[in-house]
Amino acid sequence: MNSESIDITQHRLNNASKKTNLFVEMKDLGIDPIPLLEIAAHDLLNQYGNDAVTFSMQIERDFEDDGDFQSAEIWQKISHYLQNLNGPGELIAH
Repeated sequence: MNSESIDITQHRLNNASKKTNLFVEMKDLGIDPIPLLEIAAHDLLNQYGNDAVTFSMQIERDFEDDGDFQSAEIWQKISHYLQNLNGPGELIAH
């Protein structure tokens, strides 16, 4: 299956509501956000290999710099998952 690479840095969610928290809303609706974050992390790992953590952390910083703290929180969680995916040490892309 071939898929085109998507430059997600060009598709920022600048209109994210500052009054609500996505994770709180998901939990209120009975949706566990962890599986979705895991899917995103694994997709990044598959696409970028060992650079996935660096890429994810850069996106997190970019959102923070733009004042979009909700999106930064999402990427912080993805970065954290990637960092802990294989425990301490190097990530292994399969």
